[in-house]
Amino acid sequence: METFLTKLFEKISHYEILNNIIPGSALCLILSYIGYPILEYNVWACIVICYLVGIVNSRFSSVAIEWICKKIHLIEWRDYESYNKARKERPFIATLQESANMYRAFISVFLISLCGYGLMKLSTKWTWLVQNGIWVLLVALLVLFVFSYRKQINKYVVKNIDEVNNNTLENAKE
Repeated sequence: METFLTKLFEKISHYEILNNIIPGSALCLILSYIGYPILEYNVWACIVICYLVGIVNSRFSSVAIEWICKKIHLIEWRDYESYNKARKERPFIATLQESANMYRAFISVFLISLCGYGLMKLSTKWTWLVQNGIWVLLVALLVLFVFSYRKQINKYVVKNIDEVNNNTLENAKE
């Protein structure tokens, strides 16, 4: 068992720990404290639940929190091509971005916690919410992951492919 856990933790990236596991665990603890029965399972199930909640939180922070912060001009933004170029010259920028993503994830933790608390209070008055909450949650998660998939493909995968192809074409011309 010890070697399994050691191998598992060796495969988990620093990014996964900072942006999925820790915020997911924090969110699970807060939601459990509020009254949602999230952590009432065995240890393995709780680990999986915390990780999955962390992934959902990370996607929400990436899709919604980042968008809101851009719209209200709370943050300045550069395109991904500029980020990649700067990261090649100054590799520590990736570490700074990782920290910024963790802060964004915790903004999401606190916002989701506040929403969870509000929904808990509303559910005492709105029986429809109690009866259909799982369907609302599933639709919200579906929409969230569709937008997350779109963002990942369009902003990162395609941009990197285009950047490599453009560099290849430029090098071929020289």
